[in-house]
Amino acid sequence: MHKQIPKISIISPIYNREKYILRFLISIQSQDFKEIEIILIDDFSLDNSSALIEKYQKKDERIILIKNKKNKGTFICRNIGALYSKGQYIILPDPDDIITEEILKYLYNYSVKYKYEMIRFNMYIGNKRVFNNNFNSLEKRAIFQPELSTYLFHGKKRLQLLDYNVCNKFIKREAYIRAIYNIPKFCINQYMIIAEDQIMNYILYRVVKSFIFINKIGYYYIKNKQSVTLNVQEISEQRLKSWFIYLKIVFHISKSNEYEKIMANELLNIIINKFNFKHNLKFFKKEKMFYNDIIKLYIDCKYITNKNKIILKNLMNIIV
Repeated sequence: MHKQIPKISIISPIYNREKYILRFLISIQSQDFKEIEIILIDDFSLDNSSALIEKYQKKDERIILIKNKKNKGTFICRNIGALYSKGQYIILPDPDDIITEEILKYLYNYSVKYKYEMIRFNMYIGNKRVFNNNFNSLEKRAIFQPELSTYLFHGKKRLQLLDYNVCNKFIKREAYIRAIYNIPKFCINQYMIIAEDQIMNYILYRVVKSFIFINKIGYYYIKNKQSVTLNVQEISEQRLKSWFIYLKIVFHISKSNEYEKIMANELLNIIINKFNFKHNLKFFKKEKMFYNDIIKLYIDCKYITNKNKIILKNLMNIIV
């Protein structure tokens, strides 16, 4: 008897998450929708994550374990899982979170009926229900390209990406693969510890052909104090580099779109305000070629503000 082809691929990178794996898998295995594959990428964990997954594999043949021989980061792991996947649709929950009951069945039926390439559903963060006001006017209104790209950026004085999370997206596999092939070559294999969701969202909103937001809770985002995202003190150098990779991607893609140029300039402002450049000077000097290349791109571009241009010129002079 041939193994049934899954309709949904659940993809989750695992790094030192032995405390949460059981809770995570139970939330998936308790779903009414059974035609799934659960692709777990062990990103060179130092705990018993792999051993626990292998134990659960014996009870559930839908679990697929991929082991990395070195730590590659969430960005690369998700793409490995997506390229390996066989489902019609992809969902990307984090292994220390929980998906709600019956959400897979609901999302699959909704996608098949209306043929959207990406659905953004709602979630809880801790005990707080998240409803991004940017979506108030978009609820249950289908958006198609090229109009969809204009909704990447929202607001009068401040243009911003509608949202940054990947975990609350239900995506047609072929659209996600399309997004992977639209990732600029200079960052496809970059190790990143933050901004992975921002990068993938930025590309997904540009390449999916249709999108809809539904105000239905499908996810519980559980705040984990050990998370790199929440621990602002952890691995400062890698955090800084990840932000600059994101900055370079936005610049690379935004050259032909005036709204995106404004976003790129604002992103640069965020990074300037987020990091004390003098305090982090040792990080810049360690990889001065990497940072100088990105800084030079912005100094030479036509849409950067004079204030930012002066800040970056000073930084470039200090690094050298």
